Amino acid sequence: CKKRAPIFTSSDRKLVEALAQRLASLYDTQAYVEELLAQERLLEEMRIAKRIQHSLIPKEFPKLEYARIAHLFETARMVGGDFFDVWNPPKMSLFFAVADVSGKGVPAAIMMSLFKGALRTKLSDVTKLGELISYLNRIAVENMPPEMFVTLLGAFLTPSGQLAVGNAGHNPLLVVRENRVEHIQASAPPLRVLEDTSVEEVKLKLKTGDLIVSFTDGITEARNEKKEEYGMDRLEYMLKKHFHLEEREIVKKIKLDLAQFVGNAPRHDDATLLLIRYTGR
Repeated sequence: CKKRAPIFTSSDRKLVEALAQRLASLYDTQAYVEELLAQERLLEEMRIAKRIQHSLIPKEFPKLEYARIAHLFETARMVGGDFFDVWNPPKMSLFFAVADVSGKGVPAAIMMSLFKGALRTKLSDVTKLGELISYLNRIAVENMPPEMFVTLLGAFLTPSGQLAVGNAGHNPLLVVRENRVEHIQASAPPLRVLEDTSVEEVKLKLKTGDLIVSFTDGITEARNEKKEEYGMDRLEYMLKKHFHLEEREIVKKIKLDLAQFVGNAPRHDDATLLLIRYTGR
């Protein structure tokens, strides 16, 4: 019997293979374009988050006879939730706060904005840190998703050197006195963790020349290429070593030391440090 002629010739097969390769190429191109668009959307979100975050950072500090203020604020590539505030309302003590909202990007930036607004609003009619922090905890419970939380350290400093501190889950406040450093630890969990929270207000008397330093874990947990952390001991060493320098110079020394320690390792978290020297009345 006669052999039936093949349905597809070798030329047909080559044409089909070429079309298949072309379709695969188009599919890869579409996937690549979609990936680029997703990356661009992420970059735009990061730019928005950075703008929000930087709008919350004080552009200048109050001019006071009894205190001098300096700060370090560096954002990571993926914007985190660090923010701080320094305010001296009329007829009130100097107030300062350092906080860290969990999460990254726009959600963290929005929560930062919410918290700063709530903080400033409540400060106009409250002088007790416990009341202020309880109020902010209610704001967190009502507005934040369950997986997010905020660590917050807030304090009042009077012209006579009376310092009142409330710490909700944040890093300890450091009080640097010549060659020793005192820690004021957290007395309550981070905000949003509990429905109701109360913070113990710690009070102490500063001496002329004392430094008070608040920071976020982007300082002490910054890692170098060997995965080693900068650590609390190194931060305290730098504060004691440069204690007698002008406040902005101390911050510059810490910033340089931190950069040299981290080297080329990626920075995954914001780094914030607020330094205040009590100069006496």
